[in-house]
Amino acid sequence: MKKIFSILIIFLSVCKVTNAQTHSHYNSQIHKDTTRRTRLFSIAPLSLGTKLKVQYEKVINKNLSLGVTGYYDFQPVVDLHYAKKQMGFGAFARWYFTYPAPNGVYIQIKSTAHYLTQSGEYYLPYDANNNPSLPEFVTVTDSQFSYALEGDLGSQYLIANRVPLDISFGLKTATVPSFNFPSEKYFYGEKYINSYGNWPVMRNGFDTPWFPFSASLNIGIAF
Repeated sequence: MKKIFSILIIFLSVCKVTNAQTHSHYNSQIHKDTTRRTRLFSIAPLSLGTKLKVQYEKVINKNLSLGVTGYYDFQPVVDLHYAKKQMGFGAFARWYFTYPAPNGVYIQIKSTAHYLTQSGEYYLPYDANNNPSLPEFVTVTDSQFSYALEGDLGSQYLIANRVPLDISFGLKTATVPSFNFPSEKYFYGEKYINSYGNWPVMRNGFDTPWFPFSASLNIGIAF
């Protein structure tokens, strides 16, 4: 929760700075609409310890922009009980209503497809007739897609008209995938038992402690 509160504090600060400095920026004859940046590429710096998240935004007109996002999680699986979001990609649309895009406060609609994996462990019940060469435990992995839809309120400010600082907050909903880990499974011609029982679905509410809330902070370069 500390992360989401930190982003909230930065978000409020950026909104204040955007309102004051962007107003001056667009009232200047030096910075006309023709100098506005229309392509922005950014990353999420707070996630770099566990995943790489990138974002591309293209300004369509003074009120609308469209974009795509993607991420790859390179953090190893540490608990078989939890599903892991390995990678994902999405698309978004933004409506800027305070200043011409890509500066100012905006409303965003974003959809994302997540590729998730979850592992299950099976053990070989003791039997005097078992082949001693068979492994005692077998770990299997199942993969599924989940789809999320979110609505956000955000603010973006271009530092020196070149470096975008983009912060947003919102709510999201998502489909919950069902993983296939039956209570019994055959390996090497022998029956193995699921160590955790029958695990049909994932745990921990879409693998995010503050689900269904969303928060993001991106910084990058504008062209």
